[in-house]
Amino acid sequence: METANIIGASGTTYTYYVATIDDNWRAAPVNYMFGRRRVGGWDIFYIGETDNARDRLPCHERWEEAARYYGATHILNHLAHPNEQERKREERDLILLQNPPMNTQHRGLGLLSTGTHAAEGFGIGLVSPRRKL
Repeated sequence: METANIIGASGTTYTYYVATIDDNWRAAPVNYMFGRRRVGGWDIFYIGETDNARDRLPCHERWEEAARYYGATHILNHLAHPNEQERKREERDLILLQNPPMNTQHRGLGLLSTGTHAAEGFGIGLVSPRRKL
């Protein structure tokens, strides 16, 4: 199964599995991201967490927006801690550095003043909220 390594603001690297909205989701807690492949990594548009992937992801209210307006094609996900606070800690850590345009909470570092991405060179995608697609 394909994986992607995504870095949070804390410097922690999280390994996520690459899936599609139509995959057979398990009733398990996950952290997840909506994104699309790009050369050298991923563009990330939305980051979230849930206690039950099977109930949440196939009918997620933000998926159509992510796909239609931002071009999301995949859901990056991994089995997460059953404790909601732990899942939210990871969600915040990733939002702070990745700065996905569809997340309005926990906004973070975004672009450095030089115009380069804070984690460029790590093979991950960052999307500036000012970027037009």
